[in-house]
Amino acid sequence: MLTKQTEYRDVIHAAIKQRTGSILLASTTDHISSLLCEVFVAANLRIRILTERLPPEIFARASVCDAAQFYLADPQHHLDVLVEADLWDPGRNFLWKAHPFFQRLISDRSMCSRLTAGVVPGKYSSRFQYNFIVIDDYGYALQQDRSRLAMSIAFLPKQEATSTERLIKIFSELQSMAIPII
Repeated sequence: MLTKQTEYRDVIHAAIKQRTGSILLASTTDHISSLLCEVFVAANLRIRILTERLPPEIFARASVCDAAQFYLADPQHHLDVLVEADLWDPGRNFLWKAHPFFQRLISDRSMCSRLTAGVVPGKYSSRFQYNFIVIDDYGYALQQDRSRLAMSIAFLPKQEATSTERLIKIFSELQSMAIPII
């Protein structure tokens, strides 16, 4: 018997494989963890994550950590994470190396060179309300309001893949200003 989470993960898997550009919704921690697991399995080169908190109820799950480790085991793969911690930790007191997600990934030194993580300074985070994940150059998950869990997800056909360029540009600009955390 399939669980709802397994069924949702199958839907995400099919959407990645078909790349029709159809919009899917993720509105629970189970949905988002399923999305991340499938993205870590399917991405070819680079995953970029902009998040307010890197919530442990999603990122500390064994399934997500396992998938991220599997992804980074390939020397061609890169993972970039930006956290808007200044919105809730202006003193930057949080110990990021102790976060279960990063603990798992940095425990294998061979993965460290392909993992970047930084805090976006508050003066930049306060200018917008959204968070997102970009998968290579063809997929994205957009959280239009960081105070709500809901995300719109799309995996685009090759001819429409340039639609992710704007998110990649925003991410790159924020990354250039970010303070490294691991």
